[in-house]
Order: sequence, then structure tokens, then C-alpha cells
Amino acid sequence: MNNTQDLISSLPVDETENVNENQKIMLSNILGDNNVGNSFLNSENIDYREYILISILLILFSLQSVDNIILSILPEKVRTMYFVSAIKITLFLIIYTVVMKVYLSPNS
Repeated sequence: MNNTQDLISSLPVDETENVNENQKIMLSNILGDNNVGNSFLNSENIDYREYILISILLILFSLQSVDNIILSILPEKVRTMYFVSAIKITLFLIIYTVVMKVYLSPNS
């Protein structure tokens, strides 16, 4: 049996470049190419206020005292962790939306 016919190096290879123009622009934006004026990784484009707000709200709503307050407000029949979680998620979304739209909007 002749094994020289089955070498991987003897297989045909397509050596054309498959990156189109849109992919090049996207890669240059992500990687911060200096030739392109808009870069996603430039420090001017990153707004840390949103991340700080999310962090504070996550820490706040993960406290046991918040669970206890919500449990004390709920009636006896619906005192389950499912309702507590639903209320916490709803409060998180409401507070996040109000703070982002009112206090941290770019116009303020």
C-alpha cells in the first residue's frame, strides 16, 4: 500500500483571504486601530456610571435585610422566595430605569 498519497500536505488549500470590508472595519473598531477614529476601547467611549449603578443595585438587592423587608410586607400566603425574587427584579428594573433616565442621562 502506498502511503504517500494520503499526506495532509498534499491536500489542496484555499489561500485566498476571506475577510470582507465590513469585517475589517469591525475588527479595527474592536481592536482600537489608530487609523480609524472610532474605537470601542477608547476611554472616552466607556461610561462607568452605568456599571457603578448596576454594581450598587446588585449589592443592595443581594442583602438579606432587603429580603426580610420584602417578606415582612408580603401577606402570609405569598411569602415565597419566588415572589421575593420577582419583587426584587421589578424594583431593580424600576430603580435602574429611573436613575439612568433622570439622573445619569447625557443631557443632565
